[in-house]
Amino acid sequence: MSDFKKWDELSELEQLQNIYSDDYKDAYGFRPRPSKDEWNCPQWLKDELDYLRKTEDPQSNMGEE
Repeated sequence: MSDFKKWDELSELEQLQNIYSDDYKDAYGFRPRPSKDEWNCPQWLKDELDYLRKTEDPQSNMGEE
């Protein structure tokens, strides 16, 4: 049985994958299923995270203008 890595022991890519997977599940109710190439591309993950954050429920962003 392997030990889990601490957050600061994860690579940038692994951190992005975790954040994206959690945020996507929060938004859609299930984990994302990107292609292997997309999943291993930090820029793709950053772009997708930006998109998810821009399309959040507008009610949650009230008063931030």
